[in-house]
Amino acid sequence: MKIENFLLAALLTIAPLSSDAAATNRYSNPQVGLAVEKPSTWHFLSVQSIVENRQRVRFKEEELAELVRARARQPLVVIAKYEDPAAQSDITPTVQITLSPLGSLKGAPAEKIMENVVAPMQRGFADFQFVKPVHATTVAGLKAAHTVATYALGNQEGKTFRVRARLWIVPRGDFAFLVGMSGPQRGPDVSENEFRAILQSIAIER
Repeated sequence: MKIENFLLAALLTIAPLSSDAAATNRYSNPQVGLAVEKPSTWHFLSVQSIVENRQRVRFKEEELAELVRARARQPLVVIAKYEDPAAQSDITPTVQITLSPLGSLKGAPAEKIMENVVAPMQRGFADFQFVKPVHATTVAGLKAAHTVATYALGNQEGKTFRVRARLWIVPRGDFAFLVGMSGPQRGPDVSENEFRAILQSIAIER
């Protein structure tokens, strides 16, 4: 499996998804050993919304667009600040967590895996710039890699969104969790405090 398939919609911040925990603030998936909590005023969103919105995104390279539309894996859970992101005038602050097989990258350092994830982003998104370069960290007590980047994301209606994306890779055996937290680059919806709280709430079984 090519690692590009792993980039997924952590970048597609206008396209969230939902868990079965809609009545609570906690998503828990014992099958994959993941739990996460959302702020009480935020929302779990549906799988269908990510599929529909994925079709609206315009990339620099049509090849990357087709990759994401046809082969990107669906997230385990998506959390968004607003219940209807499409109704907002700017990018909705969104968290997406995906589990994907590592293939030939099994056993590689988290930083190496992250570099492979970020490479197609650099080619496919306009004005891509690192805010924080790829570096080692921990998530839920596990070794991980982290980076922060900004880029421009256009849709088929010709509108351009200025996105700030925060990414974490957490390898676990044959698989890795990709945690993506994205939102506008400036303004009241930057949501750093909420993103920090969500990250700290993540629990991953070892």
